[in-house]
Amino acid sequence: MQPEREPVATPPSVRLAILDPRSAELATLLASLTRAQKHFDPLATDHGRSSVYEALLAVIDYVSGIIPQRPEVVLPLRELLYSLRSLDDGTVAPLLEPVKVDNRPPNPISQDLLRADAAVLMELKRQHKVGRAEAADTVARALNRLGYRDGGQKITGKQVALWRGQMRKVVKVPDPAAKRYRYVLGMLNADFPNDPKSAFEFYLGCVEKMHPSTISQKGGS
Repeated sequence: MQPEREPVATPPSVRLAILDPRSAELATLLASLTRAQKHFDPLATDHGRSSVYEALLAVIDYVSGIIPQRPEVVLPLRELLYSLRSLDDGTVAPLLEPVKVDNRPPNPISQDLLRADAAVLMELKRQHKVGRAEAADTVARALNRLGYRDGGQKITGKQVALWRGQMRKVVKVPDPAAKRYRYVLGMLNADFPNDPKSAFEFYLGCVEKMHPSTISQKGGS
């Protein structure tokens, strides 16, 4: 009797070809997006705009190649592309003009979402029976170590605890950060039932991939 052979894993390239007959176009898109991601630097003189431009152009080219008979579907993306390019010429296109507000403008969405993720991480520590102050300080140290700052300053445990308190408030129409906090926490609790420690480690890795560092990694403070 012949011994059973171990199943051979299908290489990613083969799986892609089976799932998507246009795998060549998709591979080109993924390569372009990966290149743009590697070059993206919010601390550059253009704040990473050239990489955003490259990624957006790759998406437009991909969609245009898949459905060449519908060029109008990428019109909004093209307008965004042209508006970004105009910034390099010193021109602010109407699409990118900020809305004038009477009061102090809100924080950038990226900043609020990072705060929401910090709140998620602290909540996971609390679910792991870690004390409130220790949980907040642990998250602050982890984020600082990864190169994150808030308002140009190192993140403190008190800030993390404050953000968690804000995210936990019950509001009828929560802002994007509060929505992010609740959605992610629910997803992690479902994926890691009764295992907040693993959920914390997993999501800390996700945070590092989702948010670019806010300080230079070349000797930044």
